[in-house]
Amino acid sequence: MPGQLDLVTPRTSPDQTAAAPTTSRRTSRLLWILVLSVGLLAGAAHLTFLLSQGRNLWLFDSRSYLYFTLRILGADPYAANQQVHDFSVTLLGVKDAAPIWDARAFYSFAGRPLYSLLSAPFVALFGVNGMFVVPFLAYAAFVPAFYALLRRLARPVAATLAMVLLLVVSPMVYAVTPLAESLSLLTATCWLFTLPWPTRSGATPPMTMRRIVACVAMIVLANTSRQLITFACAFAFFVAVWAWRQTSELRDSWWKACAATAAGVLASTVVINLFSHVTFTDLVSQNTEGKFTGPVQGFPYYAGRVALSVGLELRSLVNEQGMLVLALVAVIGAVLLRRTIVTALVAAAFTGYLGTLLLAPFPTSLRLFLPSALFVTIAAAIAIGQPWRRDRDPLAGNALLTPWTERANPAGGARSASR
Repeated sequence: MPGQLDLVTPRTSPDQTAAAPTTSRRTSRLLWILVLSVGLLAGAAHLTFLLSQGRNLWLFDSRSYLYFTLRILGADPYAANQQVHDFSVTLLGVKDAAPIWDARAFYSFAGRPLYSLLSAPFVALFGVNGMFVVPFLAYAAFVPAFYALLRRLARPVAATLAMVLLLVVSPMVYAVTPLAESLSLLTATCWLFTLPWPTRSGATPPMTMRRIVACVAMIVLANTSRQLITFACAFAFFVAVWAWRQTSELRDSWWKACAATAAGVLASTVVINLFSHVTFTDLVSQNTEGKFTGPVQGFPYYAGRVALSVGLELRSLVNEQGMLVLALVAVIGAVLLRRTIVTALVAAAFTGYLGTLLLAPFPTSLRLFLPSALFVTIAAAIAIGQPWRRDRDPLAGNALLTPWTERANPAGGARSASR
């Protein structure tokens, strides 16, 4: 009967229909305002903390970037060395009168020239204080860009919680000082945007040639601001393993993305070599302070440096509560959401960081952990915002396919792709 339909499906007024989207938009705006405000206040708090400790805003490694910026502006090595030396004595209290660098001496800085290249016009205009412009602008762009990525991959509240935790951790102080960290975070975020993350509807964007070229270019830019080779390689490996267990659509797109990432790593290695002329032997010799005299004699010293660096960085992680919470949530999510993108991201984060410490065994109070923090934050946001269901991928939404070890058993019906 006509009247029975009203009993089963009550009529909804147009005002009630529009109320939910309006509320959602209002909540979304409030979350954006919250994150941008926290980003601004956290950046100011980091700078205030440095000043309250009786320090200026310059850090020791800032002088290497300043040196190469002066060289880009046309200063000869001796004049650039003298300017940086005077700057070091005045602002950093470095009394060493020895020559600082030529273009071959500090390979790690010569091989990532993006920060110095971008800072050159500002140094020409404002003097040495022009080195602050690029980090501030990069930080201001990174906060909304990375939050937008989190909002795309996780639920709004979960993305907001993870982003706020990342912004307030103490290692983020390096993102607002004259170093390449904020530029590294921004370029790495741009690279992540080129990847074929599934949309909310579950559709996977095709990895077109334009997207592949953008992926390679962003990896090159990221590696010329901060050497992220180990992170990118670990990401490509673990994500390729994750994608292999997914649907054919996901697998094809992500394997192309992983191949593009690997190609970007190779291209950035060539670019780094062109700028720094570094070889692997030079890198090992620098990081072991010339004491790697042979594979047998030098290994104990090198292994000790690596073990000490890992121990000190773990202590820094334990002492930094915000970063520790992010890491623990991500690790717990990786365990509970096995065979998902969360596990791949966490494995890539810590494997890539270990690789960095193997190449450069120096404790940095989690400064070199910041690229890993991007993966950890994404994993934590996804884990927070999803129910603990292990039969479906929390990001793609599709049913998890059976592992390859079970596919070999036809009796179990594991070959069914509809599972």
